[in-house]
Amino acid sequence: MQSNHHFRGSSMATKKVALILAGAFAGITNCAMANDNTTPALNCGAPADFQWLADALGKSSGQPAHIQAVTSANALSLCEVRLESGNLVYSRPGDKTIMVGRLYGVSGDSIVDLTQTSLEATNQSLLKNIKKDDYVAYSPSQPAKAFIYVMTDVDCAYCRKLHKEIPDLNKAGIEVRYLPYVRSGRQGSAWNTMSNVWCSAGDRKLLLDEAMTGKKLERQECGETVLERYQDFGRQTQLQGTPHILFNDGRSQSGSSADLVSKALSSASNYTATN
Repeated sequence: MQSNHHFRGSSMATKKVALILAGAFAGITNCAMANDNTTPALNCGAPADFQWLADALGKSSGQPAHIQAVTSANALSLCEVRLESGNLVYSRPGDKTIMVGRLYGVSGDSIVDLTQTSLEATNQSLLKNIKKDDYVAYSPSQPAKAFIYVMTDVDCAYCRKLHKEIPDLNKAGIEVRYLPYVRSGRQGSAWNTMSNVWCSAGDRKLLLDEAMTGKKLERQECGETVLERYQDFGRQTQLQGTPHILFNDGRSQSGSSADLVSKALSSASNYTATN
């Protein structure tokens, strides 16, 4: 897709792509197959070298776009360009074209989703930077077998449903670590309530339990810094809705599922085996 600081072609189609990459819609699922993932690493330069892309996305989507990182994709002589929205695109140094979609590596009879592998590696790095004071933990009575981070919104019906399942998760050895994500941002009562919970120096679990039943709390400025930080964190970890669940090994899913316990336990095993 050519870019000269704006997208050419069908205006509706190009604007949709720009909005997707800027983080306004869920990711797209176009596929591109790589038949080899052993291409020597490229010198892809720095994010500033891809400012042309940020400018084009911003102009086409009407939303600010920022390049967060640029690395070699180690396939097809492509560079992996990571946007602040959490989306990945592929490009080549000095070539104002981008490829949007999944990149796969094939080795023998194995097919590896290189895009997903990269996203999960980034998620793992982000998880390692979470401070203990940033989350509200619901821990099993016995040593935990695994943990999950859950980005929650107290006004979200599915978040409240998952909250009621915490005793069962704890019985299975899963520690639930809540992080805040307010779907409506600063608008509405959820921001006020959750800033109060995360500001509290007292029993944050009690306050969160009450908030999950619909109790409204007054806004507290001291909790807003954490809320703002995790608004960005959610976008960077491919959040498409709440509850957004992040596993030990970097995998993520938006929404709960019947196999949540098995996923959490297997992710702990995967993480242990690779670290």
